[in-house]
Amino acid sequence: MGKCILIGAGDLTMGELSVTEEDYVIAVDGGLSYCGLLHVEPDLIIGDCDSMSEQEKLAVEQLQQTVPEKICRLPECKDDTDMLAAIKRGWSWAIPISVFMRPPVGDLIIPWRISSVCCISKITVRWGTW
Repeated sequence: MGKCILIGAGDLTMGELSVTEEDYVIAVDGGLSYCGLLHVEPDLIIGDCDSMSEQEKLAVEQLQQTVPEKICRLPECKDDTDMLAAIKRGWSWAIPISVFMRPPVGDLIIPWRISSVCCISKITVRWGTW
């Protein structure tokens, strides 16, 4: 049984990622750039594209034309973070979820912690304490 691997934005602290054919990889918004660095082909790209470079945005638009099932474009104004939307998508396959991201530095660390607490609290509610 494979696992759902979520690759999010932040500081990349790993040089490689072991992915099997059974795994399902989701690039969460700006995490798409790390997929390239890690040589990982995402099965799904999800997010509102606010953390992507212009080049990545163009690539996502092209993919949306050719393989729309690989893209889940989220609105900019929403209740859930991109990461929480990805976690919910991973739950739909009922397989273990692994999240690879670190909080960014500077002023953005507080919103990351808040959104992470929201994600963790929703995971805890679904599966109990870890």
